[in-house]
Amino acid sequence: MIELLAAGLAAVLFLIPVLAVPASVLAVAGLIGLLLVGVAIAARWRWAATAAACVFVADYGVSAWTAGGSAGLMGAAGIGAAVALLLWSVDMSRRLRGASVHGPVVVAHLVRWVSLGAIAITAAVVGRAIAGALATAMPPAAAPLLAALGAVGTLLVLATAIARAAGSGRHARREQRP
Repeated sequence: MIELLAAGLAAVLFLIPVLAVPASVLAVAGLIGLLLVGVAIAARWRWAATAAACVFVADYGVSAWTAGGSAGLMGAAGIGAAVALLLWSVDMSRRLRGASVHGPVVVAHLVRWVSLGAIAITAAVVGRAIAGALATAMPPAAAPLLAALGAVGTLLVLATAIARAAGSGRHARREQRP
């Protein structure tokens, strides 16, 4: 079941750049990403999923650059959340290895995934608002520094959220053991 989620996310990550800018180069890169996801799902290899994520992000970057260089905030945050969920679902598939997963476990993971997506989008919106406010008060030469600080801040928020989610999963497993 989790493999279907990974495949669906890969299809979305393939389609978004191709629909934004119909170019054969983007389609070929996206197909390579899909092939890598297929390998990751079939062989349960994390490196193939990571390589596919890199291909999909590069594909999205090229499509944004080709379209005029203005990637929308929600599109970029959505791509980031989809990539994170793709990697998470492939890793979960690898760890479960065909085990039977029941409703409460699925619901708990869906809540975590939705929370991660909401945190990513909120962090991007807040970061953009702060950067916009600071950009008007600072000289234009400071814009790259503000962009870098905003990216680092967003990554720190996401890393904290992922670490807390992983930590709560470990504690729950310890409590269940006899």
